Amino acid sequence: METSDYAGWEAPCPGWEATLNGEHFLVRQPGGGAWYDGTLPVDDAWRAAARAAGQVFHFTAATLDVRTITEQVASGQALALTTTLTSRGGA
Repeated sequence: METSDYAGWEAPCPGWEATLNGEHFLVRQPGGGAWYDGTLPVDDAWRAAARAAGQVFHFTAATLDVRTITEQVASGQALALTTTLTSRGGA
């Protein structure tokens, strides 16, 4: 999905932080609470691209069907944002 389709999503959201350490992915929301704390099994190319960008675009929704994510975000049924990324370990 092209993130350029979403105005304002190219810059990280203030207060959100993400860390990728090997396959462990931790996203903290403003105030420091964990929004996601689990695995993110990605390949070395994805990890290198994310590290080079220093940020990651992610979303959460009730469905895994990426064809409907645009409508879900527009209707408030999904959260999508860009987060500053710190990457440690892995390739």
